[in-house]
Amino acid sequence: MTPAERKRRMRAIIDQHAEAARTFRATRAALDDATPGIDYSITGLRRTLVALEHANEAQRVALDAIIAANEAALALYNDDE
Repeated sequence: MTPAERKRRMRAIIDQHAEAARTFRATRAALDDATPGIDYSITGLRRTLVALEHANEAQRVALDAIIAANEAALALYNDDE
């Protein structure tokens, strides 16, 4: 390989490296821009899951009350017989 050819190949490698670094920097900047939105979405998802957990517990309590009321009504009904 001649010195000129070596220099040309090195230049191509350095240019590719520089382009990759620019792409990486742009990607990193885009990720930094998206991070607050992602964080906000995750926070909202966590709040939604907590609300669903509370709703599920409320349904369980309501079903327990319905079952207890039905059992009490059946006991009264059976006492009349």
